Formats: sequence, structure tokens, C-alpha cells
Amino acid sequence: MNTVEIMGNIGNKPEIITGNNGEFASFSVAVNNNYTNSQGQKVENTEWIPCICFIEGIVKFIKENVKSGSTVFVKGAFTTRTYNMDTVINTKTNEPHQMKKSEIRVQHIHLVTTIKKEETANEQA
Repeated sequence: MNTVEIMGNIGNKPEIITGNNGEFASFSVAVNNNYTNSQGQKVENTEWIPCICFIEGIVKFIKENVKSGSTVFVKGAFTTRTYNMDTVINTKTNEPHQMKKSEIRVQHIHLVTTIKKEETANEQA
């Protein structure tokens, strides 16, 4: 089973691109991996996970609701695609250089909201 689930913050505003088969969304999610190393020092690592979505309804949701800095939960499949980089020529084959890109092909996305302390206090009253 090829299923990936991540939760993190959107980097730049999602890019909505019009292709031959309609619009698709491309964005990156920052996920944190914080731990304490063997010397007792706290280490903070941020990984940027590229994501792409071709599902029309989800692309519309992303376009209308997801902004830079939004916290999201993303579920999808890990994919690697190959494409030609026409501006770089392989000197051995005299053909465009092939590139590979790994990303999450988004199947579900949820905008994560946090409850403010004032709202929590009002609900308990």
C-alpha cells in the first residue's frame, strides 16, 4: 500500500497551473522533526515535502482556502516522475538531461485550525 500522511505548514502560496487536462495545484509542506541528540542538545530539522494535486474539487478547495503559512493535513501517494530538462544537454548522448522529482500526489487535504484560548474559555463557561 502506497499511502503517505503528513501534517505541516504550507510554504509559499500554492501555485495553480492550467495544463492540457485542466488546473492542478503544486505546493510544499514544511514538516518538523525535532529530537534530542546523544549529547542532550535539541535538534530541529525541517523537511520540505513537495505536493501536487490533479483532483478538480480538491484543487478548487486549495485555490480558495489554502494560503502561505496554513497548517494542513495531507494524505496521498508517494510518486516519482521523470521529465526532460531541455535547457541542459547530456554531453554523452547529446539529448536533454532527464530529471526525477519525488512528491506526494494529494488525494485528501484538510485545513487544520487551532482553537484560541479565549474560545476555549467561553465554551467552558
